[in-house]
Amino acid sequence: MADHSHAHAPAHEHGTADVAEHQQTFEAFARFWVYLFGAAAAVLIFLAIFNS
Repeated sequence: MADHSHAHAPAHEHGTADVAEHQQTFEAFARFWVYLFGAAAAVLIFLAIFNS
């Protein structure tokens, strides 16, 4: 049977993880949705103005 103990792993201290890559990914994700919703709103406004 496999040994699943984590005795060799260092103890985790809260707040010490490197989250820079996570933050960059989330910022890109949020920016994508802001641009997408902005484009959708622009299309809807265009359609409303020109009665398409």
